[in-house]
Order: sequence, then C-alpha cells, then structure tokens
Amino acid sequence: MLEQNGQLTQSQFRTMQEAAEAMKHKNLYIDDTSRDLHQIKTTIKRVQKDLDRKNKGKLGLIVIDYVQMIHGDKKLSRNYQLEEISRGIKEIAKDSQICVLALSQLSREVDSRKDNRPIPSDLRDSGSFEADCDGLMLMYRDAYYKGQTSSNTQEYKFGKEKVLADIVDINMFLNRHGKTDKFKLHFLTPYRKFIETNDFYPCDEKAPWD
Repeated sequence: MLEQNGQLTQSQFRTMQEAAEAMKHKNLYIDDTSRDLHQIKTTIKRVQKDLDRKNKGKLGLIVIDYVQMIHGDKKLSRNYQLEEISRGIKEIAKDSQICVLALSQLSREVDSRKDNRPIPSDLRDSGSFEADCDGLMLMYRDAYYKGQTSSNTQEYKFGKEKVLADIVDINMFLNRHGKTDKFKLHFLTPYRKFIETNDFYPCDEKAPWD
C-alpha cells in the first residue's frame, strides 16, 4: 500500500528493491492471464515442464486469487458456473497431486449483520465450496470494521520503526484430515504480511538490535 500512495521512505524503497531481486531466484510463478479452468490446467503443465527442465522438482502449491475471477460456461447461471469451477479445482488438486489454496469473496450480507464474523453460507454465490474443499478457513479482521484499537492490534518493532499489526481471527471451520480450531494471526496491512519471522518483535520484548 505504501508504494501505491507514494509514502515509501528511501530505506523502505531500497528494502523493496532487495526483496524483488531475491524473488527472481525463487520458484515462484505468477500467472495473471489464465481466466478459466482449461487455461489454469495448461499453465500448470507449462510451469511443471519448466521446473523439470531446470531440475527443480515438483510444484508444491497452487494459489487461486480468487475463485470468482474464474470464467465458467456462459450458458449456465453464475451459481452453477461456480459449482463446476469448485469441482474443477478439486479435480486439479487430485489429478496433479498438488495442494490448491483457493481464495473466495464473501457475500455483502456479512457487512450488514451485527456480527461481521463470516460463516460458510457467506461464501459468495456458491455453497459447493464447502462441499468440495478439504479445508475451509474463515478470516475476520476486527480493525477493518471498528478501526484500530488497543484490543484488536499489536505493536511491533521493525528495526528503528514501530509498526501496528491487526489481530486476525482464523476459524478453521472444516478440516477433513485433522481437527478444527480457532487461532489468531497478526497482519501488517502496510506490508501485506502476517508476522512469522524474526524481523518483527513485540514492543514488550527485547530485539537483537536493542
């Protein structure tokens, strides 16, 4: 976000450049051209061929951002299109033996309720997602609806800076291969990342650079 509104400092811009350079050498492929399941399958095969040619192993994860962006059969209603898309994603995971993480929009109803925490019926336009998927995680960020407060944020140190992370509630609503549970993650909106590395330290803890 900071890079979009022109608020990056020189140090932040340099860090972003270093990160972009490092990403060039990662086995990460971004495809923003595939618009239907057939194109997605073709891209997967092309990427795997490229990995095989470079002797870099097999694809480990496919992320679809997001399901409602995929085009379906125009002869069908959108609900039926999404049911076919949902089943197609499941087939991709089975046929390729690759984990597929599919993101989904929520319906507008979640914003009109007193309790904005999402439930499975909020999955936009289709209930087939819950039936087809092996796991379903629903995310709720309180600061999005109520603004940042002391109860829904955590302050961290990042070098000489202090950054505020939003607390995100994760509801593992469905898990066909394990238990379900609820847990919390901390999300840095300006950096679009969840806290998971030693680059960030809670302000009440001592960091290596203190």
